[in-house]
Amino acid sequence: MSSRRSRSTSPAFSATRTTSTTSTPSASMSSTISAMDVSGGGATNTSKRDISQLSTSTAPYFCLERSLLQTPQQRLSKNFRNTQKLAEKHLQTIVRQSDKHLQQHRKRPLSRAQCVKALQQYSSSLSKLASKLSSLQEHDIGIIDEIHSRLIHLDEVDPANPNALLSSASTSTATSSELSSTADNSLSLQRWEEIRLQRLLVEYMYRDGCHRSAALLAKEVNIENLVDSTVYAHARTVISALEQHSCSSALHWCAAHRSNLRKLENDLEFELRSQEYIELVRKNSVAEAIAYARQHLSPHSASRLSSLVRLFGLLAFARSNALSHSDPSHPYQDLFSDERYIRLISLFQIANYRVHGLALDPQLSIFVRAGLSALKTPDCASGTTHNKRQQQKREDDEEGRGGGSVRGEEEPSERSLNQNCPVCSKQLGLVAEDLPLAFKQNSSLVCRITGRIMDVHNPPLVLPNGNAYSTEAIDAMGSVIVCPRTGDTFERSALTKAYIT
Repeated sequence: MSSRRSRSTSPAFSATRTTSTTSTPSASMSSTISAMDVSGGGATNTSKRDISQLSTSTAPYFCLERSLLQTPQQRLSKNFRNTQKLAEKHLQTIVRQSDKHLQQHRKRPLSRAQCVKALQQYSSSLSKLASKLSSLQEHDIGIIDEIHSRLIHLDEVDPANPNALLSSASTSTATSSELSSTADNSLSLQRWEEIRLQRLLVEYMYRDGCHRSAALLAKEVNIENLVDSTVYAHARTVISALEQHSCSSALHWCAAHRSNLRKLENDLEFELRSQEYIELVRKNSVAEAIAYARQHLSPHSASRLSSLVRLFGLLAFARSNALSHSDPSHPYQDLFSDERYIRLISLFQIANYRVHGLALDPQLSIFVRAGLSALKTPDCASGTTHNKRQQQKREDDEEGRGGGSVRGEEEPSERSLNQNCPVCSKQLGLVAEDLPLAFKQNSSLVCRITGRIMDVHNPPLVLPNGNAYSTEAIDAMGSVIVCPRTGDTFERSALTKAYIT
């Protein structure tokens, strides 16, 4: 779907915002990328114009492409925090060791060999720290390369006014250079939109679980730096563990993103701890369950008291078989249901998307629904009704009742559906069923045969049965006019010209 349909004039998400007084990855990202020149595959300053001016030229698209820059920025910020914690931890250890040696030296002077041994320990600790920091730096460079590639991708075409050259070159006074520039701009924008569609497809496949196909498509079209494969790969590992009824990977993920989850007020970690407690109760490990609850669940007593009361009630049934027969009427049976893991997977996916700045729904689905809503009219309701009837007919056939129409509603025929309307199609009709109608102040008549607008230059002609078609379509039929909807035939003289006011 072409991105020209929706344009926003709202303030853009600026990747070069530097209003903060502290030096953070998000504040200094653009200056780092612009000045960076790493040999051997690193990021290079190859943009056609200064990247600091990117937010001005691509402002209308930033409302749709925010996650393209926000997601790697979140990863870069997380890596920065990990680097800071690692450096502080090692340096504090070295400082404590040095203070200990100084105190020993004041009480009793250390020998030369002891001093050399202490310095060797400091050197060894610093070498390990340098090695770990070097690994983290390489990770940072990889993320910065991704951000740089995405900035260049957004800067390839100026989408603020992509039709400016097209409108100027359409005049009869256009020069050959203007025509050439118009063609180049049109091809460049078309190529940019093709890459964008491929990104949306790759993202949709990642979210749908088709990781291998998504990776192959991204590699084939060379957009690996434009998709967040790392985020989905880590999510796949956690989801696979949850499907195997293991919460360890998800809890490790929560520990790595605890600060973000706390800001989002997300309860994923509490739900995971509750599930591990339930598993201990299921195994009749009462002592371990009580110890686990005291350590991990008791801190949530102020905010989740009602949930904790219900969880602790499980201990009364731990040594009985009251829950082993899957009695659906039992008040605690749902806690032992396997559907809890399905819910945990859903909660993790939501938390993962929010932590990394991704939309809860795939962008492809959002764009498709937006386009269908822009095209949907009251006449398109027959398309969704047709899909509902077909689905009901299949269900009736499976149950042996035989298909039938809903009372009081007329079954639309195949010919009554506009074959050129995506909303009326069988494939997209169900998607558009719950979408709002398009807001249009001025309606336009479209010929069902040619698909072109009927206006004063192509006026509609009304058949005696009440159906109207464009003059262009009627002229193509000849002297005998056949209504494509009903199959009735009429003479050309029986048609009446309609006037649009």
